Amino acid sequence: MHLIVNLDSNNFEMPYDHSYQLYSSILALVDNQNEAAAEKLHGFNPSSKFSMSQIMPGGKREFTRTGFRGERFIFILSSLDSSIINLFEDSFRSAEFIELFKNKFKIYSILKREVFPTSEIVTIKTKSPAILKDKGKYLLNESDELILSTLKTNIINKYNKVRGTKPEIRFIKILGLKRKLLDLKGTKLPALMITFTMSADIEIIKFILEVGIGSKNKLGFGFIEEEKAGDANVY
Repeated sequence: MHLIVNLDSNNFEMPYDHSYQLYSSILALVDNQNEAAAEKLHGFNPSSKFSMSQIMPGGKREFTRTGFRGERFIFILSSLDSSIINLFEDSFRSAEFIELFKNKFKIYSILKREVFPTSEIVTIKTKSPAILKDKGKYLLNESDELILSTLKTNIINKYNKVRGTKPEIRFIKILGLKRKLLDLKGTKLPALMITFTMSADIEIIKFILEVGIGSKNKLGFGFIEEEKAGDANVY
């Protein structure tokens, strides 16, 4: 399940590297309502509990070298567990704004949405950079073949860890790949923007669309969505 959060942007230029700050701000918001729940969320393994997109600009938007502006800011929280989504929803509905980079952004709207893959063959696109690791090493300039193999293994391992069985992925292919270095709390972190197609049972596709790919999902990395024909990315 997804929780889509719309914020007034205040004409603020949002830095591209904002994932950790957003994560911390969301936990602070939850903590104001339920301290024990915030501590529990912080300790969760992101592969099985919840993931988070980066902030996306909505409406009229502008991109600069250092960040972006929009008429509104949008981000999505995702979880297999509806009770976690309900916890986030209650926290946002009880608050007037969320504070980020010492700015207060008014919470404009909140919407819950079920995740329904369109078929057993889908095209999937990262909506935030994915962090993939092979044999303890973060991947950046490695071959497309190794990145594809690591991506497939990551999906299989995530599903197996939660469901207790290895999923059958009938095929998976990378359609687009961009490499970048991100800043996370002062550390440069290799990351990938990936568009890929895969074929698997609907339940497997739904699972991965809700948990994301790679690691550090709850910090805003590896959030994915199905790319649909005519999708205008409007929430």
